[in-house]
Amino acid sequence: MSSTQRLASQAARAAGGAAGGAAGQALILVWLAKTSTGEILGRYALSLAVVTPVLLFARMQLRYLLAARPEADWGVLLRARLLATGATAAILALAAQVWLPSETAALLALVGLSRAVEDVGDLLYGLRQRSHQWSRIAASQILRGLGGAATVIAVSLLTGRFDTGLAANLIWQLGLTLALDARGLRWPSGSWRAAVGTLGECWTLGAAAAVVSLNGNLPRYALEASVGAAAVGHYAALSQVALLGNLPVQAMGVAALARLGARAEQGRGPFLRLTAGLAAVSVAIGLAGVAASWQFGARLLALLYSPEIEALAASLTWMMAGALCTFLTAVFGYSLVALGERRAQLGAFGASGLVGLAACWALIPEHGVPGAAAANLLCWLAAATFSGAALWIRCKSLPVAISDCPAEEASSTLNGCSAPVRSSCSSAL
Repeated sequence: MSSTQRLASQAARAAGGAAGGAAGQALILVWLAKTSTGEILGRYALSLAVVTPVLLFARMQLRYLLAARPEADWGVLLRARLLATGATAAILALAAQVWLPSETAALLALVGLSRAVEDVGDLLYGLRQRSHQWSRIAASQILRGLGGAATVIAVSLLTGRFDTGLAANLIWQLGLTLALDARGLRWPSGSWRAAVGTLGECWTLGAAAAVVSLNGNLPRYALEASVGAAAVGHYAALSQVALLGNLPVQAMGVAALARLGARAEQGRGPFLRLTAGLAAVSVAIGLAGVAASWQFGARLLALLYSPEIEALAASLTWMMAGALCTFLTAVFGYSLVALGERRAQLGAFGASGLVGLAACWALIPEHGVPGAAAANLLCWLAAATFSGAALWIRCKSLPVAISDCPAEEASSTLNGCSAPVRSSCSSAL
């Protein structure tokens, strides 16, 4: 099997796993949209919008570093993940009790704790990825997504309480992590002090991921402030459909991480050719989504959701256009991670967040959900532009080909010609 065929096979299995995980989240939203009030759907969507960026910050992209860099000490990275995610989930749960209404606070705390448990399994995926155990990763993701959704819906129906269903999902995620993800693994050696040092080195990667999520959730915050919780739920339903294309893009990027790192060591040309190929595929997926939403959006929303959401079919096309920019931004982000770049992403996404904030302020109070869709598009168009520029600037430091490096420097791990991906998070090595 050629290297291209292997990459395609790995990406297909990664996409299958990601699809299973995303399908679980989609099933919960569809079920809520059809059976509950807009307020409950909105509170759940708002909980996700608050929890996701905070826990993404705590993740610090450690899984991708573990997968892309064979020399990384996974015992140190595991301790770093436990420290950051555990502390963050606890702070979220406590803060929710103080600052939010009791109903929303309970949902937010349960969602946060469940996501924290999932994040421990996510790091173990990076370890499995090193030995190409893609089928095992996919099986776990499918069980997490579909099994978790089935647990939430079944327990909620039996008890008549959605928060009880979320509590049952927390137990499900914990059992899956221990019984499947950690099966066959021993507690690794490692230093807790080194783990703390890793957090200090890698926080910018987490900050960049958090800002990306904040950018995506800015319209939800603005809708909650100016329109109401029901509008947040409607927007979340549209977002769920628009980001379906993110599954193959994310799978392709994750599967290509190690190869991107290797191409960077070969030189600028090989690295940019692979990045351009990934970008072309992501744009094609995005364009297909725009066309499909234009032709079939209303029928799809009628099938999945309520008549109130079906009436927003025109906004779905704008959401799909924003998703296209999201896919392109993701490809540039994976390439920057493979180069060991830590600060460029943070600057690019911070600048695009300002664009998104201005668009939300200008469009959402008057236009509601359609304005949120337009603001989302403007934000991600800016993100794709800024992150693409950051990647191009970073690539200028790569040699055109590895032969451009002096022979006596080619073996050094400290210069830009050898292994640029080794420049970040050195305390985990």
